[in-house]
Amino acid sequence: MDGITFYDSFEEMMEDLGRAMKAADARVRPTQAAIQSGQYFINFRYGPELPIFGEILNISQLGSDPEEQMYISESYAQPHMKFYRPTKAYSMACPEGEIGDIHLSEINAIIDRELFEFYRKNGWRKRVSRQDGP
Repeated sequence: MDGITFYDSFEEMMEDLGRAMKAADARVRPTQAAIQSGQYFINFRYGPELPIFGEILNISQLGSDPEEQMYISESYAQPHMKFYRPTKAYSMACPEGEIGDIHLSEINAIIDRELFEFYRKNGWRKRVSRQDGP
């Protein structure tokens, strides 16, 4: 996990953010770029001891009303959002799940629904015994 970075100005922070976003975009592999809504993934952003399991959500079904949906759709259509996908993600730290988004370069593996449900049943734990297996 990255530490805290301090900046002398807002402009410096935005320049650093721009560089980081370009670097992340450059890391997206073709298999990651092809990820679609309805797929499930694992992310190890916080290390192997706290895996994050998630589902890619359908951008066109996120708004609670037409106005909110238009705002969400327009937001994800922005060029800098090209490799971001909306998600509902789960972990041992957040077993009820949380809506957010993920940069495709951070997806470590695509898993099928059966494996996703297996981990849900087992409390999103990294290690489960073979007798629990799917």
